[in-house]
Amino acid sequence: MNWIGKTMRSPAVTVAALSVVVALAGTAIADPLGTATTSVSVKKVSKRALKKANRALAIAKRTSKQAGPKGAPGAPGAPGAPGAPGPPGVSGWQLVEKATGPDSEGLAAITVVCPGGKRVLGGGAVVQGDGYESVALDASVPSSDTSWFAGAHEHTSTTEDWFLEVWAICGNVTG
Repeated sequence: MNWIGKTMRSPAVTVAALSVVVALAGTAIADPLGTATTSVSVKKVSKRALKKANRALAIAKRTSKQAGPKGAPGAPGAPGAPGAPGPPGVSGWQLVEKATGPDSEGLAAITVVCPGGKRVLGGGAVVQGDGYESVALDASVPSSDTSWFAGAHEHTSTTEDWFLEVWAICGNVTG
């Protein structure tokens, strides 16, 4: 079988090829010399056919790029690897308080210690009671990584009772 026989196996291809041959030959027969003013030449038919073929091809290209309907969602993926450890932090926050008894002694000092390996994060102190106006707070400072110290004295002697209250903010610190 020659190449034409192999190419023309499909009846649709055979009919299409035959139609092109008849269309082109028919116009050529209508005015084989190209002298008639109202006749259609092979050149005109070929240009029109080519234009229509190009339009059809452009439409086919545009429509073939259009997305089809959205498909169903896929199955969930496998779990990811564990993330990196987080930054150091603080946990187990705790407020520890301690106070002297009310009296009119000239000096008072207290150290508050954080419990169970916790570290001091901050602290403070206050003088309270009827005689507080005669008392000065000398210090309110961390005395170590795990304790807070405060001290006070009477700057003017008084018989009114006063007391020193100290607190430490403690917590577990990592990192």
